[in-house]
Amino acid sequence: MKTLKAIYNFIVGDIIILIGIIIIAIALGLIANIEAFAPLRVAIGPILIVAALVVMFALNLSRTYIGRAWVAIRDRDIAAETCGINVPRYKLLAFTISAALAALAGSLGAYFTTVVTVEEYTLELAIVYLAMIIVGGMGSVIGSVLGAVFITLLPFGVGRIFEAFPWQLGTTAFGIQQAATGVAIIGFLLFEPDGLIEIYRRIATYFERWPFRYRELRAGGSR
Repeated sequence: MKTLKAIYNFIVGDIIILIGIIIIAIALGLIANIEAFAPLRVAIGPILIVAALVVMFALNLSRTYIGRAWVAIRDRDIAAETCGINVPRYKLLAFTISAALAALAGSLGAYFTTVVTVEEYTLELAIVYLAMIIVGGMGSVIGSVLGAVFITLLPFGVGRIFEAFPWQLGTTAFGIQQAATGVAIIGFLLFEPDGLIEIYRRIATYFERWPFRYRELRAGGSR
């Protein structure tokens, strides 16, 4: 039974990875049709491959003893240290791995834009990255993918909505697009602090036990 359970968990994990890859592919396909992202049309393939590899690496890392140590430190660092976890070492490891992934993303961005300037990395960009984490769901790899897709496409979706209006808003539309990110952050903090990944989990749980209201009892569960 343990072997079957391990195989089941492995298959479910791969399905989640494939869902994340498909979401990235759809998002990049939509972005490629937007004029502002026209230079990235030839880069969709490499970006998709690298993004899929990073998602798979992060998901598998979270299942290892390193990921479990990070979870223990996140929940209660004093208790984790009491259990024998070297807290400074794992914090330094988390900083190193996150810095390496950020460097990889920056290298890809510099390669495809062919320019690196200080003006590109502004406070607004930091707020956008923070919004991706909050909207997607903190502490979740798939949630970060969902948040990145949502926040990236949100301004363009708002712009398309206002293009359907009979009147022209001019520069006001740009301000509304930027304000949409702030509204999304506030809205998720107030109404869904766990982000889009929690919405996905509730939907998955609903279909898992549908049409029953409660989860079905398994053999030996009452013992």
